[in-house]
Amino acid sequence: QTGSGKTWTMSGERKVVGIYQYTAADMFRLRASHAPEMCVSVSYFEIYGGQVYDLLNNRKRLKVQENAKKEVCVPGLSEHEAHDADDIIDAINSGNGVRATGSTSANERSSRSHAVFQ
Repeated sequence: QTGSGKTWTMSGERKVVGIYQYTAADMFRLRASHAPEMCVSVSYFEIYGGQVYDLLNNRKRLKVQENAKKEVCVPGLSEHEAHDADDIIDAINSGNGVRATGSTSANERSSRSHAVFQ
């Protein structure tokens, strides 16, 4: 439902912390106490108009495929190392800045795509 607060809940605003920030902080807190050697990397892509685009690599057009093990994969999707929670939030914000958007009656800048951040 457009205008119901999904983006606000996920991203937060000003002094309101969103789910992304809580999750990123928890992930690095847990890594520090349980697996400090673990490398964290992020990717972000959108599906819009039947096409797939890498949001962290200049909207490079990608294809979703199934490999020999019957696993879904996205060849060529960029991965970026994240050293802390701020790196994750920066990647989300960077990708969100290039997502397909449009204006609706409820929201001047509404997402027009589905996005996957991993």
